[in-house]
Amino acid sequence: VLLDSRHGPTPLDVGALSFLKSRGISPLLVFTKSDALKNQSERAIRRREASAALEELGFDPAEALWVSSRTGDGMKALVGQVLGRVAHGASPKKGSAP
Repeated sequence: VLLDSRHGPTPLDVGALSFLKSRGISPLLVFTKSDALKNQSERAIRRREASAALEELGFDPAEALWVSSRTGDGMKALVGQVLGRVAHGASPKKGSAP
């Protein structure tokens, strides 16, 4: 699931994440455009807000990736996560067998 890091989870994002959670689907959470956050203070504020929203929905904020296609930050981790899920036949349902 792609989330805009400049805004944190929007009401539409929250609805989609709630739906996935209710179906037992464990998505890969990716906050995009992290380069657009102007300074360390803004980055810290957005991460705290996003973490609180994800925790409230029952997701682990530590598993979310923060990426920038412009600078390349976080892209290696994103590719690794996607390839790992594909290579291991990861099921989208949490706890179900591949």
